[in-house]
Amino acid sequence: MNSHIYIPNLNFNYYGVSLLVSFLVYLIILVILSIKEKFKNYEIAILATLESIVWLVAIFFFRSSFYALILIAIAGLIYYFIFKPDSKQLFAILVFSVPLIYAIGKIGCFINGCCYGIEYSGPLHVIYEHSDKAPNNTNLFPVQLAETITNYIIFIAAIIVYHKKKDIRYTLPFNLIACSIVKFALDFLRTPGKHIISLNQIFCIIAAVIGIILLIRIRKQQRNKE
Repeated sequence: MNSHIYIPNLNFNYYGVSLLVSFLVYLIILVILSIKEKFKNYEIAILATLESIVWLVAIFFFRSSFYALILIAIAGLIYYFIFKPDSKQLFAILVFSVPLIYAIGKIGCFINGCCYGIEYSGPLHVIYEHSDKAPNNTNLFPVQLAETITNYIIFIAAIIVYHKKKDIRYTLPFNLIACSIVKFALDFLRTPGKHIISLNQIFCIIAAVIGIILLIRIRKQQRNKE
């Protein structure tokens, strides 16, 4: 008999908790990277304040990590227009920990049952008992856990890229491309919709193309300096 993961009636919003944990982790890494990249103290304080505000808006008004990512970008643009830093360096700092916080958020999704997978009776299928989001008493593929594991791997790989290249700008296209590929592939393991590819997958294609263009431009700029 195949092993399975059984989720009982927990009666608790773990997704909300995961968003709060994600916010704290994001803020800590943001400050550490800003210091490492030699941002001035007042710049770090303003950037951290802007990002904290948008995260709290996403948590308490939208309750969505997707909106958090959009607001992170908006806050970054506001900061950019004020201080005019290196745009690739700034946004590399902003998205560096995105795979990690996404992985944390998906744990909350998994426990609550949102963003659930296709019907699946193989090893480690998940069965919900009292989920408001996922179908109960149905064997499902644990796609949220798959996203958590793969995004943890991407985050670790981004750290390796940063250490190897000695240039945080490379982590921006790396995260865009790697996260887009993983998200695109795993979206086929969600409950199928009416279309061949989902809106999420269309966004993934766009993000991957942007990542490739950024990578080409960064490499070109580096060659010109050499």
